[in-house]
Amino acid sequence: SIEDIVATGYHLCGHVMLDAGLRTNREISLRAQGSMKEERTTTDSSGKFCFEAAAGSYVLAPVVSEEELAAGVFLTPQSRNVDVVNKPVLDIAFTQASVTVSGTITCIEAPCGDDTSVSLAPAGR
Repeated sequence: SIEDIVATGYHLCGHVMLDAGLRTNREISLRAQGSMKEERTTTDSSGKFCFEAAAGSYVLAPVVSEEELAAGVFLTPQSRNVDVVNKPVLDIAFTQASVTVSGTITCIEAPCGDDTSVSLAPAGR
């Protein structure tokens, strides 16, 4: 008779989708729920990543540098809670947040001058 084969780990994979111009090789952190121990991997040139994980609950998060944060780069979601039960998880996705802003400028004193400008900044800055 052959003994039962027991899986000790499963693939936990996904991708990070970024706008052109941002670095493609991005670190992704993996931490078991309730643990402070972190494991990291780096995406490949197409933004794909994979971990080998035992069954359990995990938190995955893309790593954003201080320089990118200062420039307003924001990935969504900021982290994902993932349960690995008895099969691989292959569809974790992180994307660069983007927004469309539109509006009209009405000058208090018409007409608006050629030096009228509008600037946008992330909330809280």
